[in-house]
Amino acid sequence: MVRDGDRVLCHLCGRWFKSVVAHLRSHGWHHLDYRAAFGLQRSEPLEGTGTRSLRATAMTERRKHDPAIRAGL
Repeated sequence: MVRDGDRVLCHLCGRWFKSVVAHLRSHGWHHLDYRAAFGLQRSEPLEGTGTRSLRATAMTERRKHDPAIRAGL
């Protein structure tokens, strides 16, 4: 992935996003097809560092307070 701080580049249209996952639908692509087409590993985040940080913080809180999440761990 090409990163510029909190943004990542869409390889299909050249626009910058905080996350390209939702944007890929506008191209009719699934994220797994996108990864395969551009040689991206499954472990490679398709979002910027700020978005990843927000998601990690939210999941940490959910682990503390959501019984369904805790049961799934």
